[in-house]
Amino acid sequence: MITKVPEKRLFIVTKENQLLLEAVDKLSGDGKRVNILISGDQGSGKSELVNQYAATREKPMATIEIGGLSDPTQCFGKMTLESGNTKWVPGLLAIALQTPNCVVHLQEINRPEND
Repeated sequence: MITKVPEKRLFIVTKENQLLLEAVDKLSGDGKRVNILISGDQGSGKSELVNQYAATREKPMATIEIGGLSDPTQCFGKMTLESGNTKWVPGLLAIALQTPNCVVHLQEINRPEND
């Protein structure tokens, strides 16, 4: 789901991670798409780090629960037939990628239920 800018909350970021996020800002400011894999133990603040990154930079955010998708077309999109015409219906990821400055959070990307 694509949301508005998340709400800012008190969140402490290590100096090392702050430097990495500043590097992301610089690269994305240059018009490049930046992909980051955040790993850590359950409850360590991975999702909140993404939320607060978007909130503090006032960027919209899309969280896509990869493990909860029942079909890949929910993520990517599909062609449908409507009134005798074919129509492209974009999926969640396609919509997020078309949203300017959107931070895309692929939740549990390592745990898909489907191929």
